[in-house]
Amino acid sequence: KGETISRVLLVVTGVVEAIHGETGRETRFSSGTLIGELHALTGLVASQTWRARSFVTVLSLPTELYTRFIERNADLGEQLRVAKMTLSLQATALFGDSVSSIQQTRIARRAKLVELKTGEEPQAGTGTSPHLYLVEEGLLILQYKDEVVETVGPGCFCGEESIFFRGGGGVSARSVVPTRMLAIPSDILMEIPIVGWKLLETYERRVTALIGILAQESRSHVT
Repeated sequence: KGETISRVLLVVTGVVEAIHGETGRETRFSSGTLIGELHALTGLVASQTWRARSFVTVLSLPTELYTRFIERNADLGEQLRVAKMTLSLQATALFGDSVSSIQQTRIARRAKLVELKTGEEPQAGTGTSPHLYLVEEGLLILQYKDEVVETVGPGCFCGEESIFFRGGGGVSARSVVPTRMLAIPSDILMEIPIVGWKLLETYERRVTALIGILAQESRSHVT
């Protein structure tokens, strides 16, 4: 962590573990994982510490050779866009745990950057198709009528209700400050069991909070 990447490593056999610098979260990856390629493309220092969890064999490539290969065989601008989005995904609890680097890259390729002004709703940038909205910077609030159900800050998400129920569940989201987020099509997320499970847990927690608001509203009408 904190060092400049000089080589890109391809894990050929074995299991490696990434320890995220800010959260301390540990994520394991198996063969086929590339280590350091995102930082090699972006020029950023390493944000994770990697260590072997078993006997590991790797193919080591100098970063200069790797970046030259990408420049000649791919759209460098697109690769940089995907690399930056992948780094954002890796820093979150939703996508940083037990989601392979291949899956993270697939998600990043389909993710769209959306910027909201204060008071705008996430759908303003993506239309009506189901998306998950992952906040990179700023703040959203989830509301039912005038009651705040939850606040959603950097690294957190909303929109999971539209994945399980077309049209959502009556809770609206809007930005309270200028907000930048990733809009991720829902179909790719349900292909990853651990992500689907975490989305369902969050949905159930928010439904419980909404039920509490409705119960309080019902009691106030009775009295």
